[in-house]
Amino acid sequence: KLLFVTRQPYKVRHIYEDQDANNMGGNLCVLSPVTPDGKVTELVPELSGGLFSRFDLSYDAKKLVFGYKEKDKAFRIYEIDIDPKSGQRIPGKDVRQLTFSNELEAKTMELYKGKFCGNGYDDVDPCYTPDGRIMFVSTRAHRAVLCRAVTATTLHVMEGDGSNMRCISGGQVNELAPGVLDDGRVVYPRWEYVDKGFANAVSLWTVRPDGSGSEHVYKNTCVLPCAL
Repeated sequence: KLLFVTRQPYKVRHIYEDQDANNMGGNLCVLSPVTPDGKVTELVPELSGGLFSRFDLSYDAKKLVFGYKEKDKAFRIYEIDIDPKSGQRIPGKDVRQLTFSNELEAKTMELYKGKFCGNGYDDVDPCYTPDGRIMFVSTRAHRAVLCRAVTATTLHVMEGDGSNMRCISGGQVNELAPGVLDDGRVVYPRWEYVDKGFANAVSLWTVRPDGSGSEHVYKNTCVLPCAL
């Protein structure tokens, strides 16, 4: 069985503006069997009017975490329960929202109403870590791109139920799409201005799930490919 997401192409101006996409439509789906004539099932049909970011399957294949937004609203992290044998959603189990608005977000939205950081926090690209937590990138750290009026997404981690959320990165510019390696480290693309040319800004880094051990992996000095 194959899990995948359908959506409209992200209509954004730059890689660091993915969270600002607002062209709705799509769903989380399962293809079974994995053949051209296999059956496609929508896992969350009640959310089909919104927009999905990346998703991740838990290590026991019983949960699916994903980023999702409604039109003209911010991305949040959600989770559903699925049957590991059938790959289908468990009947009667509701979608669980794991990240929410807070008082600081409301104040920020009011203060910057009509400006680039007045749309609320975006929580996207979640992945399960081996210690049972969830890592994702978010604009909650109140950072912005140096060369454009756009909020930056940086690495955050929270417990599996959404509690004890914290930013684990001092990165000033965008960090994107974390994923877990076989040894438990998290690998992610990172926008880096230090000692870089224009076409050499996005390279691969790793970090442990607790935020320690940040290390460069690839493309510190390579000009091509332009970005990863």
